[in-house]
Amino acid sequence: MKVSELEDQTKVEEIELRITELGEVRETNSGSVQNAKAEDDSGGVQLSLWNDQTGKYKEGDVVVVKNGWCKEYKGQLQLSAGKFGTIVKTGEAEKASSNPETEEVKTRTVREKHIRPTLSEIRGQYKEETYVDRCGVPVTKISV
Repeated sequence: MKVSELEDQTKVEEIELRITELGEVRETNSGSVQNAKAEDDSGGVQLSLWNDQTGKYKEGDVVVVKNGWCKEYKGQLQLSAGKFGTIVKTGEAEKASSNPETEEVKTRTVREKHIRPTLSEIRGQYKEETYVDRCGVPVTKISV
């Protein structure tokens, strides 16, 4: 995708940008934020960096935004990683995609934050006892 294709309230599958200017990190009710100006060969856009993304990049860095979100704010399009996206320097993106362990860790991190673990995951961490109660109903007791 290119900057010229960005529209208000749209998901951005993947876009590669060069950071041309970085603003100051500031604190808000939603966390820390840093605005940056970024561009590709078709135009420029404001890139919003949130929380752990702030202070991580410098002018001239080329980044890839995956599964990001674009919205209009005060008449200007803004691009961010949103809740489920990522922003990675291009050199880091190549390392991450070539390392299957990194991909597994990313998936697991998202799972721990948003989805309860499955019973099979719990069984590996805890002791499981199965017995029949006095009514004849099988019961599985899971303990630490």
